[in-house]
Amino acid sequence: MSHTTLRSQLSVIRDFSQSGKVLHELIDVLFLAITGGISGGEGWE
Repeated sequence: MSHTTLRSQLSVIRDFSQSGKVLHELIDVLFLAITGGISGGEGWE
């Protein structure tokens, strides 16, 4: 059985952001959105 992490799965998504205008990496934002959704998060506050 192959052991695959969420981070390795998200790392294949290309980030087209301009590096000088970004405060957070795309992989971090996606991770927070996914784990928040799994845990029942209802908003950003």
